[in-house]
Amino acid sequence: MLEKPELLKIRNDIVTIDLPYKEGAEATNLTVAVAALGTSLTVLDNSSLAQNDYLIIGNVGDERTEIVRITAAVTAGTALTTTAVVFPHPIGTPITLIRYNQVSLYGSNDRYSLAPTIIGSATTLDVETGYNEITATTTYKYYFARYTNAQTSANSLYSEGVSDEGLAVNSKRKIKDSALGIANEKSLPALDEYLDTQFELCKQEIALKRRHWSFLKTTNQFNYKVLHNCETFNGNGTWVIGDDAENITTDTAGFKEGAGSVNFDIDVSDSANNYASLQNSTMASVDCTDFQGNGYIRFWVYIPSIIDFTSILIRWGSGTGAYWEVSGITKDVYNRPLHSGWNYLEAVWDEATITGSPDSRSINFLYVRYVYAAGYTDATDARIDWFAVFDKPFSVTAYSPIVTIAGVQEYDLPYNIQSKNDNDAIINVHVRNYEIMTYADPEQWRKLNESNIQSLLAADITTASTTINLADGADFATSGTIYIQGDSITYTGRTTNQLTGVTGITSNHFTGDPVYQQPNTGNPSHYSIQNGKIRLFPIPDTDYDTFNIYVDYYKDIDSTPYDHSTTEIPFYVAVVYYLAYKIYERKGKFDEADRFRLLYEKEVAEALRKESGGRRTVLRVRIPTLTEIDFDRSKIISR
Repeated sequence: MLEKPELLKIRNDIVTIDLPYKEGAEATNLTVAVAALGTSLTVLDNSSLAQNDYLIIGNVGDERTEIVRITAAVTAGTALTTTAVVFPHPIGTPITLIRYNQVSLYGSNDRYSLAPTIIGSATTLDVETGYNEITATTTYKYYFARYTNAQTSANSLYSEGVSDEGLAVNSKRKIKDSALGIANEKSLPALDEYLDTQFELCKQEIALKRRHWSFLKTTNQFNYKVLHNCETFNGNGTWVIGDDAENITTDTAGFKEGAGSVNFDIDVSDSANNYASLQNSTMASVDCTDFQGNGYIRFWVYIPSIIDFTSILIRWGSGTGAYWEVSGITKDVYNRPLHSGWNYLEAVWDEATITGSPDSRSINFLYVRYVYAAGYTDATDARIDWFAVFDKPFSVTAYSPIVTIAGVQEYDLPYNIQSKNDNDAIINVHVRNYEIMTYADPEQWRKLNESNIQSLLAADITTASTTINLADGADFATSGTIYIQGDSITYTGRTTNQLTGVTGITSNHFTGDPVYQQPNTGNPSHYSIQNGKIRLFPIPDTDYDTFNIYVDYYKDIDSTPYDHSTTEIPFYVAVVYYLAYKIYERKGKFDEADRFRLLYEKEVAEALRKESGGRRTVLRVRIPTLTEIDFDRSKIISR
């Protein structure tokens, strides 16, 4: 199992690193006492242990706890041969398998470095204290750690990069340490595990009061930076055509963002290559340090004709010889195949190939290639628009801005909504800037949709398909027209669940896609919540394709899985008091526990009083993001 070390603290160049995760590791006990320098252990059960495994003898955090290695083949039973123990250990001493026995410190000036520089050499894990303190003899902006198995040379993953300034004041580690300091307690493994549990319980308790705090509302879910807005072909550097591209212009009639796009034509006789390309190597530099390795490049392309069109390629970097590249993009962010017209695409930074030594601190080069087969014909009015980098993926299953798709009734709710199975967490819903929709309960929803004849595709179809298999075709006419995600498709016959004589399929569709006959379409006026989905009525038609669905909702508090994870609770001192209260309660000092419980409740009440007055703020941006618009309303938007 690969795992990431946890950096617990950075202070005066001393980096404190946690031990590897041991929960679930194989464990046994000594059944015969072993003397100092002994190499033969007798245990309750040696099954699942093998030669060269490392073992912890004793409880982590106790004096004389140590690590040994099994040095000989293990025969099923109770005997183990190990390196010599330093200390004597009595009967009953716990024995725990550990995957690594060393830890190393690394540094980099890039928070997302994939290959930070090692500082010093590997250090044996300190199981007596439960953590390692390593001095950074070379100064870096960020520090990392990695575990090593000295026998097999196997390494863990690198830890997350932690700033040389140390953990944030609202990190889980800082909050726990503050509570431990109040109660005059040391951070021992069992107590630390207890505080992790109480930390989550405190968040749940606060979440019950979610309607009173803006931090529990949808806030900026995406961090992003615009690389180039493509308002003009020569307004920020100059876009230059290459290969089969020609006639580059600024297009103020067809665009997706802002007031324009970059337009060009394709003449397949211009080069021997089966592609057209554009590049801009003179644009203003953009610092993308925070996105390297975990970023997502998103951009718009307009494809004049999809016949014989193959894929899109994109490069971004710090020069024509230093860039990241993702090729073979064949689907849009909605997982739909490329199609004629506008396509919103995404390239995953972590999956890019690298040419030269690009510098994420200075992205000043973009390149786009339209790739097609030899049969592709000349085309006019190809376009590109609005390149940006985001810190989260655009996916219809998580982190997704909600955008209408013609012919689609059902959409995933935001991943972090507090409740996905009812309307309790939703304040209001509307499409674009139209009126707020009416919520329809299950009975009202059934009545609204009773005239809709619908089913699901039972098998994939392509533009060449002449038959369509439905999950249930009983209600469909023997001939007529059906609608699948904006496609108007005719058929001449039906046999049970199969439609025959099919014509008019303009794009591929997949098993499970909704199929409608005689649907109610238009501008959605009602919505329903069912099984983690939001459903719209009427179904958006082509006039309402790719419009924003604005959802104002209450969100969960973000998770804090690691000690360096920060909490978005603005009044985090309340969590400190809550943990102190729980520590004193655990110690049986109930008077002190009651005192800190009252301090916790006072902080919560004060936060409620301040935020209930609520000043209004306004922030509107024209990119796919979650934007806080005041203390009580937030929107998912994506133009």
